[in-house]
Amino acid sequence: MDVPGISETGLGADLTGLPQAAPAAPWDLALQALVWFGRPVRGVTRPLPAPLHAGARVLARGGGLVRYLDTPVGAYAEVLGAELLWRGRRASVHVPFMAVDSPASVVGGRTNWSLPKTLARFEGNPVGGRAMTARGDAWEVRARARALGPPLPYRSGFALLQVSPDGSVCRATGRMRGRARPARVTVEVSGGADLRRCVGEGSFLGAIVESGRGTLDAPDS
Repeated sequence: MDVPGISETGLGADLTGLPQAAPAAPWDLALQALVWFGRPVRGVTRPLPAPLHAGARVLARGGGLVRYLDTPVGAYAEVLGAELLWRGRRASVHVPFMAVDSPASVVGGRTNWSLPKTLARFEGNPVGGRAMTARGDAWEVRARARALGPPLPYRSGFALLQVSPDGSVCRATGRMRGRARPARVTVEVSGGADLRRCVGEGSFLGAIVESGRGTLDAPDS
C-alpha cells in the first residue's frame, strides 16, 4: 500500500489498525464539503512525481474538507490537497495529499486508486458551521467559508491521475452532481512546505457543497 505522496501522508511502521482489504471500485458517494482553488504560486510549485513530469503542467491547485455521508465503508471525514494538471491534451486532477478518519477508507483509497491516504482527526462541519479542521501528528489544515450567493445545481465529470506503487500512471474517472454555494474560503495550514504549497494558504474562491452524490470508477487497465 506504499503509494507516492508528500511526507505528511506516511503511514509509519505500525499498520495493525488497518483492515486487510476494502471494497473494490467503483465507489458511490454522498457528501458535503468545503472546496477551494487558486493558481499555482510561481517558483514554489511542488515538484510532480517523476512519472507525471513528461508533458504535464500545473494549471491550478486547491483543496477540500469533506464529510462523506454514505460510502461503501460508511461515513467518514477527509482533507485533501490537489493539483489540476494539463497532460496529454486533457485536464486531470492529481492528489498528493489526503487524510481521513476511517482505516477502511485508507485501505480503499490506496489499493483502488493509489491515493496517498493517511489518518487524521477532524472537528467541525463544512455546511452547518462553515468551518472545519483536520489534524495529523505534525500538521493541521483549517478552513472557514463565507457564502457569496444562493445554492446552485451543479453536475461535473473529472479524471483522477495518480502514480501506482510500480511507478505506472493510473487514470480513473468520476462524476458528481448536487447543489453548492459560491464562497470565499480562508485556509490556514501548519506543516511542511509541500503541504502548504499543494493545499494553499490564504483566501480563495471556492464553494460550500451542500449536497453531492457521485461515483469514482476503477482506474483504466
